[in-house]
Amino acid sequence: MYQLAIELPESTPPNIILELTKPIMHSPTDISQSKPQTKQDFIHAKAHLLKTKHKEEYKNNTIEFLPSQRSNIVCILAVPYRISIFYTYLSNLHSDFIQECLESLILLRTIEYSKSFYTVILEFLSQTAADNFYLIFNGRDFEEPSNEYCYVFFVSDVLYIKRFEKTDELIELPICPLCIERLDIHASGMTGVLRTEVSSLQSSRWLLIPQSCNVCSNLCKDLTYDFISCETCGESKEVWICLICGYKGCGRYKEAHSAKHSKISGHMFTVEATSQCVWDYITDMYVHRILHSGRGCLVLDTNFNQLPKENLERMINEYNHIINLQLEQQREMYEQKIESILINKNAQIHEKIQEAKAENDYLKRKLSKIKALKKRKDTKIIQLEKVQEENGVLEEVNKTLKSCTSEQLAVPIFEDKKSQNIYLKLQRLKNELTEAMIKLN
Repeated sequence: MYQLAIELPESTPPNIILELTKPIMHSPTDISQSKPQTKQDFIHAKAHLLKTKHKEEYKNNTIEFLPSQRSNIVCILAVPYRISIFYTYLSNLHSDFIQECLESLILLRTIEYSKSFYTVILEFLSQTAADNFYLIFNGRDFEEPSNEYCYVFFVSDVLYIKRFEKTDELIELPICPLCIERLDIHASGMTGVLRTEVSSLQSSRWLLIPQSCNVCSNLCKDLTYDFISCETCGESKEVWICLICGYKGCGRYKEAHSAKHSKISGHMFTVEATSQCVWDYITDMYVHRILHSGRGCLVLDTNFNQLPKENLERMINEYNHIINLQLEQQREMYEQKIESILINKNAQIHEKIQEAKAENDYLKRKLSKIKALKKRKDTKIIQLEKVQEENGVLEEVNKTLKSCTSEQLAVPIFEDKKSQNIYLKLQRLKNELTEAMIKLN
């Protein structure tokens, strides 16, 4: 997500900064009072659009065409000055969806710096209202057929400062709407709109931009590029123009003043004056998606690069270089997707293996318990058979005893020796018991 740094004049009183940074109370009264109705709500300051250098994690959106990282604060990069009061412009569009967005609008602040456009900051009461506003206005013409497109950013934070200083974690993107179109979507977050060369639209699109932007003023001139030279060494061949401040420096095959400027200033995007291809010093590659190849082709901006190339070989080399970069990016993207799929598959297989191991251990424990129970069962069966055998013998003895007479004159005859021994033993014990009872008496 982006950050917006508003660089106020040095003479700005501290109480004004405190008032600008004061939190907004989300109540219906504040909503009605926060809607500016006149041009006096403009703040004379310079806006700096910032983005982190680190690659952000993007997730699949539940709503199509919306960034994965969003907030309830949005920024419109450039609004033409002929739209003097932006809130009135929104109100006059007569759309139910826009009216619903306006009902949730709690802040509308305009930042005036350029002579041809101004920047607008809007804060909404809910994320849904901010999403709807983005879906309605991003990529839309302000007034057809002006061919001036509305660029909407989700902003995580708005800082009001007196002096802007670069940081190691953030990079600055150009504020000029034509310069931002030259950047790749992965660098700027903006989706370039393909446009054909139409002279009626070409003459009416962002008329005052070339006068206020240092980059556009150099690239839009109909003269040759021999007059553009490095501001440090005066080299006139292979000159690069910084998309942030307009500094002109020679390339790395000369004295590399453009690269040195990027390292000192933190401005990471520069455009080659002749080919108008954009170079990103962070990724160290071109980020321009489409090569401007002259008339009759689809280009991002028809006002630029109508001069023929120096020779066909250079144009072919540039085109092949850009195509190779795009193919390399596509290859890396698909390799990352394949690697991600393989990682997910390996994780699923590992999870299944762990589940199978856990189930196997459980079954082993159950089998061990079953074997122990079976062993105990076999032991009990053996013991039961012995008891049943002894019980049968005792029953036979008891049956024999009952058949004897009360005087027990004769020794009964048993079928087996074992039963007879048991009978004799019982008789002996009985006699011993009788003698013991007599002695006691």
